[in-house]
Amino acid sequence: MNYSLEETPLAKIDLTKDKMSAWIEAQGKGKKVEMDVYGSPSEKSLQELENVRKLSKELQDNIQELENTVRLSDVENQAMNPTAPILDYSEDHEFVSANKLDDYYSQEDKNDAKEAEKHRLTKGMAQRTEIQEFYKDQCVFLTGGTGFLGKGKDFA
Repeated sequence: MNYSLEETPLAKIDLTKDKMSAWIEAQGKGKKVEMDVYGSPSEKSLQELENVRKLSKELQDNIQELENTVRLSDVENQAMNPTAPILDYSEDHEFVSANKLDDYYSQEDKNDAKEAEKHRLTKGMAQRTEIQEFYKDQCVFLTGGTGFLGKGKDFA
């Protein structure tokens, strides 16, 4: 196996570079080496870490207590001030004059008539247009856009 320091970011720091070189050399020889590359934390670092953990725990407890207080106050507020839902049916009922109602139904009748006409056209029961009557029972030869069929030869 090929071990090298070229690709590791730890090689940029002299202390870790020396430790990593020793580890690579031991690996090349097949020896097992236990090495702490970063070193042991100082007593001050451990104390700071413990302080951060305590603060974090205290903050989590405070947040949980605040959330419970808010939930309880909401529940108490709803219990003390029950509200009935406000029903608004104004959009469901529209009052229309008789003339508007007649216009509405006549428009519906027109739309129904159009749909019936479309239905008859698709079934072949509708009246024929003038163009359809003109070409009825006729044989029509369709060509390309120019009407050109090909080159002819005159034998005269």
